[in-house]
Amino acid sequence: MENLKYFKYEEFDSPDYIGSADLFMDRDFLRMLDTARSYSNGTPFKITSGYRTPEKNAAIYKKLGKPEIKSSHIYGRAADILATTSRDRFNIVNALIKAGFNRIGISKKSGFIHVDNDCEEYGGQKSSNVIWIY
Repeated sequence: MENLKYFKYEEFDSPDYIGSADLFMDRDFLRMLDTARSYSNGTPFKITSGYRTPEKNAAIYKKLGKPEIKSSHIYGRAADILATTSRDRFNIVNALIKAGFNRIGISKKSGFIHVDNDCEEYGGQKSSNVIWIY
């Protein structure tokens, strides 16, 4: 297990599987996120979701009343970060881009920022250079 400066692995555990982050979180993703945190002008990154078991992922989409998608969370290549103010949102998104992330989603309701590196550039299959609102 690699040491991270700003995070603990358990912050990324699926709630239904303690220890899952250590087993399933992508190490390149975690290094990039740790680097991003160093660029955030002191704005903390409060992780609200990291790795998700397929069961947890299905339950989230069912609760939302939406069809389930192949979320990057189940591959350990994504995190949701809480941003409670517009300044925090700016600092977090700016830091993510500086660290090399090019897939960012911003929740218009909950104040979450989704980030993943599940694009071709990093061995994934999704489009890169996108920011979306959800």
